[in-house]
Parts: sequence; structure tokens; C-alpha cells
Amino acid sequence: METVAELGWSGLANGDLLAAAEEAGFDVLITTDQNLKYQQNLDQRALGIVILMTTSWPRIKAKVQDVIVVIDGLPGGGYAEVTFRSTEPTTIDEIGAMAGAWFKATPPRGKQP
Repeated sequence: METVAELGWSGLANGDLLAAAEEAGFDVLITTDQNLKYQQNLDQRALGIVILMTTSWPRIKAKVQDVIVVIDGLPGGGYAEVTFRSTEPTTIDEIGAMAGAWFKATPPRGKQP
């Protein structure tokens, strides 16, 4: 895992960043840019995209194993959003709802389930 800053890519715009990551052989881009899917055409990308739906490091750190599960299950060219609750569930209904809703994933572009 490397950061955009470590690679010297901080000045790249989204489209150029995605292209550079693909050219460098990366499989997945993890970002907190929730607008990426609206700003870029992701249909023809080989790169998997994981959007973290928070910029809060304490929230991300607390759920890092969940993020790893999403990354491991992401097909090439896939897209997933990982959500983070601000509070822990307190009722059995909330726990059940979280079990299936902590992330949503879509199949790779052009491939329907």
C-alpha cells in the first residue's frame, strides 16, 4: 500500500490519478472522495475503487478489518462504498440492519450478476 503523496502524485487530477494507478499496476484505489463516481466515468476502468464514506481516521481505524474484507472481495474493476456509523448499534434491529448494510458493492462495469 502506498499513498498518493508517497508516489509524488499529489498534483494529479482524478482522471490522471486513476490512469497513473492503472499504469503502475495497482489493483485498487482507496479514497474518501465521495464525488469520484460523479466526476469520472468508471465504466472502462480495470482499477477497483473503494470509497470510504468518512474522512475521520478514528472511525476508519476502528473498522479497518471491515475495509480489508471489502477490498479482498472486490472484483477487478469493481466499485464499493464503505459506510461508517457514528454510534454503535443499541437494539437487535440496528445490529441486524448493520450486518447487511455496512457496505454496498456493484459488480464490475459491463458485468451484471
